Amino acid sequence: MTALLLNKITRCLIRPLCLISMAILLTGCPHFKHAASEILINLQSTYVHVVDLVMSIAYLSGAMFVVKGIFAFKIYGEQRTMMSSQVSVRTPVAYFAVGICLLFLPHVISIMSNSVFMQPDIVLKYGGGEDMATDVEYSIFNLVKIMGLIAVVRALFMASVPQPPGGGGGQGGLGKAAMHFFGGLAALNIEYMVDMIKNAT
Repeated sequence: MTALLLNKITRCLIRPLCLISMAILLTGCPHFKHAASEILINLQSTYVHVVDLVMSIAYLSGAMFVVKGIFAFKIYGEQRTMMSSQVSVRTPVAYFAVGICLLFLPHVISIMSNSVFMQPDIVLKYGGGEDMATDVEYSIFNLVKIMGLIAVVRALFMASVPQPPGGGGGQGGLGKAAMHFFGGLAALNIEYMVDMIKNAT
């Protein structure tokens, strides 16, 4: 349910906004460039609310996953006492681990960012209003960070989907979840990634 909500937020709000803003910025008319810049700068005021919404969804979903994991452990224990050989502990552990990660999402992101990029703090930066180019740059970076946060939460949801014993495709999968997680982590550290690319060239 919440994964569908995050997908709809991404599909309905962020993707069209990015496409429209890039199309306007790529036009040659300076009036449209100025208008697009003002739209991006004014849009920054809603970023905090989007982050709060995503974090609220993560906290509530984390609590539900922990409860679901506890009940899955109960069912696993009952089936093990009945000598059922088709019981796997993967599903309860996955629910419980994903629930804990969602409940402690800021700490998980901070630890992973520090481990991978040596950047423990993910901060939404806002321009001071002196230079419009800097304000637009901060606005775009903040939008990418929000998409990264949504990708990390989506990766945790994908990791919670139980997989059949023989593997197989489907919605979940640890490979897809890992790609979403590390892609979202890279998006959350977009400034470091840009600096790394600048230093590499």
